[in-house]
This record gives sequence, structure tokens and C-alpha cells, in this order.
Amino acid sequence: RCRGKFMFLDNVVWDRALVVHPWHAYRRQGNSLFWWSTFYGIFVMVLLLGAMAGITYYVISVLEDGGIWDPSATITAVLMGGGFFLLWLVLAYISMALEDFVTPLMYRDYLTTTQAWGKFLQLQFRHPFRFLGYAIWRLILAIGIGIGLLLFGLGTCCIGLVLMAIPYIGAVLLLPVTVFVRSLGPEYLAQFGEEYDLFELEER
Repeated sequence: RCRGKFMFLDNVVWDRALVVHPWHAYRRQGNSLFWWSTFYGIFVMVLLLGAMAGITYYVISVLEDGGIWDPSATITAVLMGGGFFLLWLVLAYISMALEDFVTPLMYRDYLTTTQAWGKFLQLQFRHPFRFLGYAIWRLILAIGIGIGLLLFGLGTCCIGLVLMAIPYIGAVLLLPVTVFVRSLGPEYLAQFGEEYDLFELEER
């Protein structure tokens, strides 16, 4: 699956439909992304479960003590909920950055995941608000695309929803959307100079 990401990105960058060449050319990057994603996924699962367990334990202890109407308990619960939401936003940003920026940098320079994160973070630290603005715009766009697809499905009396749920047919039907979304990160990176531009590479 991770190698498939590079195969798809290669086809988007060069506007072609190759399978064998990018599949083998980015084997190292695909394996690196797989292991990084695996360990990161485990870390996220443990972190979220730990946070949820802590919040649940606190709420239960408050209920058992009969302090549900205690202002300090309410404030603490709100702060814990807000902290959990903030944690979710940070994790969502990391996932977005991995997909939209780190993976393209891995593709461009044949980097491992850790090396690509280092290159991206250097760029992000120089332009923090620009990437924050991108993340907000990306979220709004994702919501808009989701609503658009839902309206399309409902507008076709749910036929569209059924077709999108069928693996191969759904992939073909949604191909314009997936190509557009896949090109967003590389297009945004291109503005920061040739060392980040995927579309000015010599054909591989």
C-alpha cells in the first residue's frame, strides 16, 4: 500500500499510467514509509487510549464523589476535553503533512521518511503561518468535497453512493477527485523553490 502511494504520485506528476517502474523504483521509500507509519500508528493509538482512559477515570471519580456540579470539576473536565481536541488537531496535522509534503519530498529526492521529515520541518519552521493556513484551507476543502460527494450520491437516488462503494468502479469514478487532492501538496511545495518542486524534475 505504501509503495502504491509513490506509484500514484509518480503518475500524477508525470501524467502517465505506469505500474511496474515506480513500483520497483520506490521500493526503499515504500518500505520506509510503511515502518514509520506502523510505529507512528501504534504510538497514536497508545496516546489516544491513554488520554481517553485518563478523562474517563476523572469523570467516573467525579461522579462517584458527587461533585458533578462542582465548578472546579466542570472547568477541569472542559480543559481536559479541550486538551484532547487539541491533541487530535496536532495528530491530524501530522497525518496531513505526511501525506501532502513528506511523501512528495521522499519521492523527489529518494529520501527515507525520517530524512524527508527533517527537510520538511526546516521549511515549516521558516514559514509556519503559511503551512498553518494551508492546513486550515485543506480542512475546509475536505469538508466541501465530502459534502459535494454526499450531495452527488443523494442526487442520484443513492446510486452514486453505491457505485462509489464498489472498489474498482468507485476508484475510477473518484479518480478526478483523488488526482486533484494528490496534486495539492506538491503544487504548494513548488512555490518554495526548485529544491521542493516535483514538476521540474527530469523524467525518470
